[in-house]
Amino acid sequence: MPTPSWLPERWLLENVTVIASEYSRMLNVVYTSNEGILIFSANENYEGTYYTYIEQDGEGEFITLDDGREIYITHNVNRLTVTWLENNMEVFFSGDFTREEAIRMAESVKVP
Repeated sequence: MPTPSWLPERWLLENVTVIASEYSRMLNVVYTSNEGILIFSANENYEGTYYTYIEQDGEGEFITLDDGREIYITHNVNRLTVTWLENNMEVFFSGDFTREEAIRMAESVKVP
C-alpha cells in the first residue's frame, strides 16, 4: 500500500489501521500535532467500486501535479481534503494543512 514519503515535520504518527477482505484492502494512518489532525487513507477495491468522500461546499479544484496525476482539493467539514484515483486505488488526505502542503504530500505518494 502506498504511503506519503513527505509530511510537514509537525505531524506525529498516532494510529495505523489495515483492513483487508476478499473485496478490498484499506490503509488508514492518523497523524496529530498541536494544530490538529491529518488522515491519510489508501483504499483498493478489487472490483473497482470506490466510496469517495462527500464534498460539502462544491468549491473544489482539480490540480495536475508535475508527474501528470490529477488530484482534487476541497474543504470538507472545515478541513482541507485531497483525493484522487490511481491504478485501481483511491487515495485520500484530510486534515489541518495548507494547500501547498497538500500538493507536496500528494506528490510524495507513489501508487504501485
